[in-house]
Amino acid sequence: MKIIQLTDLHIFADKTKKLLNIVTYHSAEKIINHIHTYEKDYDAIIVTGDISQDETIASYELAIKLLKKLNKPIHYLQGNHDKKENLDLVFSEQKPIEELYSSHWSFISVDTVDYGKDSGFISNDELNKLKNKISINEKNNIALIMHHHCLKLGTPLIDDCMLLNSNKLLEIIDKEKKIKLIICGHAHNDYKLIHKNFILEVAPAVCFQWKKGTKTPITENYCGYKKYTFLENQYLSETVLI
Repeated sequence: MKIIQLTDLHIFADKTKKLLNIVTYHSAEKIINHIHTYEKDYDAIIVTGDISQDETIASYELAIKLLKKLNKPIHYLQGNHDKKENLDLVFSEQKPIEELYSSHWSFISVDTVDYGKDSGFISNDELNKLKNKISINEKNNIALIMHHHCLKLGTPLIDDCMLLNSNKLLEIIDKEKKIKLIICGHAHNDYKLIHKNFILEVAPAVCFQWKKGTKTPITENYCGYKKYTFLENQYLSETVLI
């Protein structure tokens, strides 16, 4: 199974509006056109949050219109800049993360959004849902898919707004050897960290990147996405930057 991950589009209802001097719609359009031209051999798209910047229905309509050009199944979750009810309304025909299918991998979403805050937090209810989803997974490797990162990445700007109660998640992961991978967005750059029994993969943003290591908002004007190939007992990843 092959998947493309897109994250952090930050689209406005106004196609010409800028975020930190970047026209985010143009960045999204550039990425979609690149994928349409060069990526032929993949099965699905996952979008890991911050699809909108202004939370409007119109911004989600622009996003889904772009994504549908790829003519692939779209699986999505919300980010801290998304308004869930508007996102779910416009994306109502799209698929949850759990409907990704692979013979040897199960994909489980985790809602890390604490609405109104940049930082992430997993509620007790969400933690219990996660435990239940894991318990019914009999033999497959598990990939968790969420918006916020649960390990410090070495960039203070975004580590200050990571998943705040990551210790709760890590306690579960440490007990569940089946969890081999965490996929997320939010950090606006490409990262890959190995931690005990799992690997954390962070995709670059579709709109722009935060300079690695920065404490203040310093942007880098390029776009990106990640590709994954899931095999029986391993996975492969590749980052594309344009």
